[in-house]
Amino acid sequence: MERKDNNKEETENEQEKILTDIMTVASGTSILKIENYLGRQKLVDFFSKGKRNAGSSVMKNQTRPAWDEYFLDLARLVARRSTCLRRNYGAVIVKDNIIVSTGYNGAARGEPNCIDIGECVRERYNVPKGERYELCVAVHAEQNAIIAGDPVKMQGATIYISGYEFDGEQASGEPCLLCRRMIKNAMIKRVVYLDENGKKKNIRFETSE
Repeated sequence: MERKDNNKEETENEQEKILTDIMTVASGTSILKIENYLGRQKLVDFFSKGKRNAGSSVMKNQTRPAWDEYFLDLARLVARRSTCLRRNYGAVIVKDNIIVSTGYNGAARGEPNCIDIGECVRERYNVPKGERYELCVAVHAEQNAIIAGDPVKMQGATIYISGYEFDGEQASGEPCLLCRRMIKNAMIKRVVYLDENGKKKNIRFETSE
């Protein structure tokens, strides 16, 4: 066992020496001169082994997200622009894996943001989630995404929604009844959101003229 460890250490030391040699002579020097300095086989072995190891490492560590996961991650990133003191939400409308528009919850244009004035009226009165929206100055993330989207491109599209509480905990991204009606009117056919446990949920709407 000790002998194997010694051999491994010698190999690593040799590779390190080769790399040092390459760095020493590479500055302003052609590959041909490096080859003459080290010997052709040593140069080829070193680079080919390094290439194989790099390729193997990339394949082993590569974790490409599925499309739903990818767009849900983007929705959560969009939520960081939210100006709400209670919950931050982001929405991304997508058609054929191409982003149509994005939106986050916040005060209407020209109105003061809750995050700037440091007050949420619904929070002041301890209004439960989903109630007394007429007290809220914010436009929902889904609504803002729909307002910003091209009506033609939104037909048959998917809207992704993700949100979190002000303390960073996952919040349910299920759209409220008003947002559902707007989503249906925009002829968006699918809603994908994360619930309060971070589990992906789907809602499908039948679109009609």
